Amino acid sequence: MSETLPQGWIETTLKDVAELVAGKTPKLVGQYSSNKGVIPWVKVSDMNLPGNEEFVSYSAISFSFEECEKYGLPILPPETIIFPKNGGAIATGKRRRLSKNCSLDLNTMGIIPQCINTNYFFHWFNTIDLAELSDGSVVPQINKSHLHPIKFPLPPLAEQQKIVAKLEALLTRSTNARNELAAIPKLIERYKQAVLATAFETRLIEHWEVNPLEYYLADSLIGLVRSKTEQSEINGTPYIRMNHFNLQGRWNFEHLTFVTISPAELQRYELKLGDLLFNTRNSAELVGKVALWESENRGHVYNNNILRLRFTKQILPKYALYYMMSPIFRQYLESVKSATTSVAAIYQRNVNAAPFYVPDLETQMEMVLKIDSSLNAIDTIEAELTKAKALRKRLEQATLAKAFRGELVPQNPNDEPASVLLERIGAEREAQPKSKKGRRDKHG
Repeated sequence: MSETLPQGWIETTLKDVAELVAGKTPKLVGQYSSNKGVIPWVKVSDMNLPGNEEFVSYSAISFSFEECEKYGLPILPPETIIFPKNGGAIATGKRRRLSKNCSLDLNTMGIIPQCINTNYFFHWFNTIDLAELSDGSVVPQINKSHLHPIKFPLPPLAEQQKIVAKLEALLTRSTNARNELAAIPKLIERYKQAVLATAFETRLIEHWEVNPLEYYLADSLIGLVRSKTEQSEINGTPYIRMNHFNLQGRWNFEHLTFVTISPAELQRYELKLGDLLFNTRNSAELVGKVALWESENRGHVYNNNILRLRFTKQILPKYALYYMMSPIFRQYLESVKSATTSVAAIYQRNVNAAPFYVPDLETQMEMVLKIDSSLNAIDTIEAELTKAKALRKRLEQATLAKAFRGELVPQNPNDEPASVLLERIGAEREAQPKSKKGRRDKHG
């Protein structure tokens, strides 16, 4: 990196420009459940609370200065950058800044930039992949020895300020684009529902034949019970669960597990081409989702949160799929749904009793082709949306890379060189009392 940096810049290490502070969790922390102290005690979960994405939102636990002293808790100043230092949270890459003096729990670490622009440092630190730096243990961890050697591109202080101004203007545009793109999936889902609502309008279907859904079923069967301990990630018969399809009827075979079954169970519960799967237990939002088994692969069974519906030859399976995804059918499900705080259920008898409107087979085929065409057009929009999101992210990463190569703003030869700044940082650190590092005087 040092060979490509502009004149006036210098390559150094994180250890030379910032102080790393590890958090701590005192014993009996549970007794501190109110906000009586003046020093918030920040946990990893506080980084997930709603609010400004850059700064921490504070939970209820806090300490007094005296308690921080008693338990040896470091007090970190505003603008300290914090991040998770162990577990799966490292992989999320989440970083936040403190807006006031705080302490940290033992799962969190802070970085205090010294004598450099904290915004410049924060943007640079967001480009570091902490997961790559963590050790290879069962529980990934980050410690000071992982971070200290990281190469840090240090420009003159005046140029840091220019880079930040340029970066924030460009990143604001990127954030606006991200927010606009984030609103599109909801519009797409509304459009899909509108397609189905139009296809099954009351004024159209009221002239069709209508009977309870079970009238058109050749088979209706709840799936096979297998506990988690009876499921394998390697061997056995593939076991379809409710997480393998979504509200749009799309399949996702990640985290597929396998079970041991008898020949009689395979014969009874094996999925066949054209089977419709109905999710009977889930969250209130997801219960009642359906998917069509369109695979000719044999040897898949399904679990007891799924009801398999096998229709007679009067019904095209895909027609049944679209009807059961339509607002008119979902409205019926809402009327028979049983729900607790966390789980909702729709019983087999209520599914079988649902009003099921059926036109002739020719009309069913015409409807399926028309709905397919409309949904395929929407899928094309979704694919373009995915590309746009990836492009936005790549452009943002490229902008950050240019910034830290010294290519985002022009250099001024009259700026104080970064080498002088680095010497000043070293001198100030040497002059700082050892006992005060990573802490704030309670009167400061």
